[in-house]
Order: sequence, then C-alpha cells, then structure tokens
Amino acid sequence: CATSAGLCSEKRGKIDDCIKSATGDAFLATYGEKTENLKPKLSFVPTVVLDG
Repeated sequence: CATSAGLCSEKRGKIDDCIKSATGDAFLATYGEKTENLKPKLSFVPTVVLDG
C-alpha cells in the first residue's frame, strides 16, 4: 500500500519499524480506546480507496 502510494523506501521503513515496535502497539491501543469511547458509538468505519 505504501509503495503504491509512492512513499519512498525510507518512509516505508519507518512505518514498518513503528508497526513492529512497542510505540506502534501503544498507538493502536490508545486509538482503539478512543474509538471505543466515542459518543455516539461508531456505526461504520469510513474508508478511502486510491485509484481503485
């Protein structure tokens, strides 16, 4: 996906490093909690399709 979006290999590497790190886990947990606590509750997940 990152390659298709035209991100350079350095940025793709930084994204991969974050995904595999404790920081990435913390981001996922934090934003998961924010999503769970939305009022009103989330009824759908908006998506974006690029050149699809």
